[in-house]
Amino acid sequence: MYRDLARRLTAVCAGIAAAAVAAEALLLPTLVPLVFGAGFAGAHWPIMIMTLTFFFIAGCQPWL
Repeated sequence: MYRDLARRLTAVCAGIAAAAVAAEALLLPTLVPLVFGAGFAGAHWPIMIMTLTFFFIAGCQPWL
């Protein structure tokens, strides 16, 4: 019973994280320079890494 719940929650967390990273990969390269200026043009990769870390700590880690 717990194994099925943990498997389902892990799959949901992985799906949400993958969708968020895919959306960031598409949107951040154009949005970061517009919102923060040209000085932050390469900042989308660190933002994506921080998003994955946040999803693991906030979503996946309590179920492992």
